[in-house]
Amino acid sequence: SKLEAEPGGQEIAKRHVWGIPVAYTTGPWQFGAEYTRAQEDDHLNNSGATMATLYAQYSLSKRTQLGVSYAHLNNDSNASYNLFVGGSGYYDNTSEATHPGEDPRLLSFPCNHSF
Repeated sequence: SKLEAEPGGQEIAKRHVWGIPVAYTTGPWQFGAEYTRAQEDDHLNNSGATMATLYAQYSLSKRTQLGVSYAHLNNDSNASYNLFVGGSGYYDNTSEATHPGEDPRLLSFPCNHSF
């Protein structure tokens, strides 16, 4: 991704992100994992991050699934990635933001039913 001050203007930020997802389904179960790496911004040292995610999902029927997932994000000292959106600029209240170097984690128990 690349961020410019204005279209065609000075480059403010540039980074590359890649991820490796894997999933395995057996009967009503699906298991998966993903490893994601955000490399350092070309304009800011120590701004990379890694995230590892594990999940399991069980299909109760064709339309209903229950699951569990765990994600752990490791920010470098100048990175403020969060599990849902970007850093502190996305929040009204700075206590909700991920500050540089913080490592958020998430444990969730999703339930999905399609009508």
